Amino acid sequence: MQKPLGFERYVNRLVMGRGDVLLSATGEFERGTRLACLLVETDARPDAAGVARLAELGAFSISNAMSADAGWVELLSDGLTFDLAGLAPGPVIAAPTLANWYGVKPVPDGAAAITLAVGPHLAGAEHLLPVVRVAATLVASLSALPGVLSVSWLPADCATRPDWFATAVQAWVKGGPFPALALSALERGEQGTLASRGLDFLIGHDFRLTGCGDLAPDDAARIAIRLTDWLVAHGAPATPRDVELEGAGSVWISCEPGGMIEARRR
Repeated sequence: MQKPLGFERYVNRLVMGRGDVLLSATGEFERGTRLACLLVETDARPDAAGVARLAELGAFSISNAMSADAGWVELLSDGLTFDLAGLAPGPVIAAPTLANWYGVKPVPDGAAAITLAVGPHLAGAEHLLPVVRVAATLVASLSALPGVLSVSWLPADCATRPDWFATAVQAWVKGGPFPALALSALERGEQGTLASRGLDFLIGHDFRLTGCGDLAPDDAARIAIRLTDWLVAHGAPATPRDVELEGAGSVWISCEPGGMIEARRR
């Protein structure tokens, strides 16, 4: 068994050759911001051939497999390219430590990560919703690879069950609600406070929701999830305002430049 290299070491990149190609400490090519990873047992990592079989279903294609033996392939989806790294038989990438796990147990020590990063032509655009939709849809497709234990959206520091991630993302891209516990996270504080995590990746701000101390945890979470969906659709408010959330009542929200969105249940 290969010994996993630390995730922090993996992301320590060295410029090699062309300016848009970076070589990580594991010897893998990575060229942009990592968005997600598939968590797997080290001895059950998929290889490029397995990815190619999945690509035959038509959701994406492999646009560059010259470094497949090193565990890296370039994927093409809806005209955008992404780098998939950590595949067998290349170097093992250790699974990152995550703060939030939804519907799935934390992976065991020694688990590996298959990482997805945006291609070099998307540098600076990884936060845009059209790019996030394509990336999330691609991750949902890749979650069907054999051996995937959980799926992590890295900006939110969270992980979910592969089937739940795929279902939530597919519903969103078809016009449903934003998948708040797949592409963002909720963290509880004192007196029933709920704070988002990872929403700043999309709209530049996270929020803190107060006034829910008298509610059951699930009811408070429902308000926070509805608020997440509203904020993704409308962005941070320019001025304080009252927002009516479908099926969840109203909240008063305000935002200072560069700060948290403060939300209070009415």
